[in-house]
Amino acid sequence: MSGPILRMTLRTRRLAIFWFSVGTFGYGLMIMGLWPFMETIDWTAMVEALPEGMAGERVVADLSPTEKSFYQYLSTEWSSWLQLVAAYFGIWIGASMVARDFGNGALDVLLSPPISRTTFILTRMSALLLGASLLCSASLVGAAIGVLLWVPDVDVRLADLALMHVQLLLFTLATSGIGLVLATLILQPGRTYGVGALLLVLMFLLTIVAAVASGGEWIENFTLFSYWNPIDQLVHGTFVWKDIIVLSSVTLATSTAAILIFRRRDLVV
Repeated sequence: MSGPILRMTLRTRRLAIFWFSVGTFGYGLMIMGLWPFMETIDWTAMVEALPEGMAGERVVADLSPTEKSFYQYLSTEWSSWLQLVAAYFGIWIGASMVARDFGNGALDVLLSPPISRTTFILTRMSALLLGASLLCSASLVGAAIGVLLWVPDVDVRLADLALMHVQLLLFTLATSGIGLVLATLILQPGRTYGVGALLLVLMFLLTIVAAVASGGEWIENFTLFSYWNPIDQLVHGTFVWKDIIVLSSVTLATSTAAILIFRRRDLVV
């Protein structure tokens, strides 16, 4: 790993990482802060009136009405916004690790010192991991503070909240791996970001189709949005190993592919 490349990568992306992290911190704090006002809504009944999968993961557990409504509220909020923010951040930051410097003509300069392409891309992946970890940690801290301040009537285990964010980190890394592979294949920033955004939209649409189409459950196997289920962790205390294995496998496969492609890629503009 190259220290100068790592520091430069983090420095040039510090504002974006900072503001994304501030956003996830604020969002975690906000949804917990809104709970006292949302508590009067029967979230369980509202979700049961919708087609399965249209408002997050359904809560099926032996809980009090207040607890069940609270977790249903969290499922709805997190599935509709937090997962999308993490996915967009992952695709964007993953793609920017190569496409941004290629687009502004800096990639040749960065590779001109005695540094191998493998060391370069591994250093960029390290920066990517640090950025994604900061994003998910900010969300965890915001949610944890919000729970302590505004959710006294529900026993939210902070350890499970932390493990849920570990799962969110793996989801973010899987999407960033896709962005990184696209960048090594396409190189051009506009096209890379465009294709990445298109893939996100298609996966999100597939998640909706899988939820509402009769017999369409098999479709969810082809979208990463199906592999982050926070309510399983928070309600049942269950670390969903299938989701962890799939997300980790996608991250490993895309990272390996990105290294192999980048080592052989013609970087001449």
